[in-house]
Amino acid sequence: MDLEQRYLILEYSGVASPRTAFANEVGRGLGELPKNLSSFCLYDEVGSAIFVEIMASPAYYLTKCERRILESNKKVIADFINGATIVDLGVGNGEKAEVLIAEEILQRGLATCVPADIDESAVEGTTARYWKKFGAQIAVNGLVADNLDVIPWLVEGDQLRIFAMFLGSNLGNFSSGGEDYLRQLGAPMRPGDRLLLGVDLLKDWQTLINAYSDPEGVTKRFNLNVLLRANRELGSQFDIEQFEHLVVFNTELSRMESYLVSLIDQEVFVPRLNRSFAFKKDEPILMEVSYKYTEKGINHLVQQADFKVLEHFSDGLFMDLILERR
Repeated sequence: MDLEQRYLILEYSGVASPRTAFANEVGRGLGELPKNLSSFCLYDEVGSAIFVEIMASPAYYLTKCERRILESNKKVIADFINGATIVDLGVGNGEKAEVLIAEEILQRGLATCVPADIDESAVEGTTARYWKKFGAQIAVNGLVADNLDVIPWLVEGDQLRIFAMFLGSNLGNFSSGGEDYLRQLGAPMRPGDRLLLGVDLLKDWQTLINAYSDPEGVTKRFNLNVLLRANRELGSQFDIEQFEHLVVFNTELSRMESYLVSLIDQEVFVPRLNRSFAFKKDEPILMEVSYKYTEKGINHLVQQADFKVLEHFSDGLFMDLILERR
């Protein structure tokens, strides 16, 4: 059987095209005061590739810490999977999930996996790589969808057990601190369904600043790519030389904040939106937030979302928790 016939890419009908969603978000976010954009705008095909570079940066500890945690505890985690369907939410390049898939196959001979992402190229690349590596030992269906649509779509009329994964501290990227999002994520899960959740722990501010503003300038390119994406997809003419990347640690909210700051007074027309946006000198665009958690804060999030903690693993910098729906 040809490789292409051994896996499927499913496009959930309820998801807007990435280009439409991006256009809508640019219109919303740049039209508000203060200006802001949702972090999903960062992850087109180019942005996803740049983020892979970020993960390899010496200063970006998050990916390295979580990968070591998963590698060190893969046997225990696979016991909690125990034949359930692995649902990787926001799969990216899928490398961390691959560790657990390999262990699940080792213990049970077969793994069932749904790599899901709004970036179709990420889903296609990860799904194809899994088949090339694991072959008939894996049943895999890639799903192009928003994270909140994935589990309802999968469980509708189906009794399959879910072991979802939301890794990489993505929960911290929501302006509410993730509480509302975790509640929404858990709502369609049935009692006994499980979630492997990654969260970044609160630590000294210099380590945080270095991680989000690397000396090589990769994170700067990552954020500026949003403006270049607008040029590519929406026909605008942002001059990235007139914007600077700025990172701060908000001690009051316990979160990292990434901004693009206009260096001059300027106005940019966006043809697809048929609209102009004015920027004052030193005016910021909030691009991304990343909350950092204490153990007390994590326990509050979990309880409010109606989960219970079955197990947790930490190296003092990062934590992964196995949660079960009550």
